[in-house]
Amino acid sequence: MPQCNALKNHLCISVDGNFLPCCRYSKHDQKFHVNDYTFDQYRNTNFYKSIISNMEDGWDEGCLKCKKEEDMDNKSSMRQRLNKDFSGSNIEFIEISISNKCNITCRMCGPKFSSKWAEIDNVEVEKQNYSTLLDSIDFSTVKRIKYLGGEPFITPEFKELIDRVTNKENVDLQVNTNATFFPSKYISELAKFKSMNVALSIDGIGKVDEYIRQGTDWNKKLSVIKQWLDTDFTLYIHTVVQAYNIHDMKNIKAFADKNNLYWSPAIIAWPQEFQLHALDKDYVDQIKDNDNAVFLNTISSYNKDLNKKFKSTTERLDKLFGTKWEDIVK
Repeated sequence: MPQCNALKNHLCISVDGNFLPCCRYSKHDQKFHVNDYTFDQYRNTNFYKSIISNMEDGWDEGCLKCKKEEDMDNKSSMRQRLNKDFSGSNIEFIEISISNKCNITCRMCGPKFSSKWAEIDNVEVEKQNYSTLLDSIDFSTVKRIKYLGGEPFITPEFKELIDRVTNKENVDLQVNTNATFFPSKYISELAKFKSMNVALSIDGIGKVDEYIRQGTDWNKKLSVIKQWLDTDFTLYIHTVVQAYNIHDMKNIKAFADKNNLYWSPAIIAWPQEFQLHALDKDYVDQIKDNDNAVFLNTISSYNKDLNKKFKSTTERLDKLFGTKWEDIVK
């Protein structure tokens, strides 16, 4: 049976403060907020227990992303990887988004993940009581922490989290950053971890990255990346593959190769109008090359309604930011 160790030793909390079975779980009809539940209380809910039971007898409905991967040839799922890395019943892997505080405004983002967007949309995002949650965690059994944002290096909660990890030499730390500045004050502390893995978010080269990730200065970003390259940390490039940058895959790959960095591209899941099948087929035919074909070949059909929404959203965002999509595409 497809038992998943993540259900037993994985603490996953979304940026809006809800416990999740894991970051990939897709059935969100019930909410368990950190302000209302401790982690132990959450794991005693019928919701959580039913997932355990379903995975013992077959597959839970919210876990089918892993099943789909395992049904594909030569594809390992997150379930298989976590089962290999973790085996205990205590918390060994923490995946947490503590704050939406961010200094840029990415086109595909929103108030939930960016305080900049919250300001623009005049949305108030509820603050979470993470100190109480962190008080309840026995960090002595933790082997890996994945910290997401917002932008982690500008959130005071990030320092609170790493200060609580007293056995850093036994813990792998992974952080995603927009690489708009270099967090000098953290470097000596980060070096104490067993391993430090930094995902540098790059969604294009030059003006393409600046267009998608509003508030980014590419030349400054290059200098920040150089500072990261001068550390002994493990670095890789993370790219959200989407309608705005699919034409630039060749340049991103070349940048990664030039700097000897692993490239981790992932096709966008949301917003839908930025997905690849929202593009015009004629445009796709024009830009298709050896480097983006692997992504474009996932398009089974083109959606005209999404294409209209993509164009109207692009027009709205270009007006908001004073930009033009035509300036960054072929």
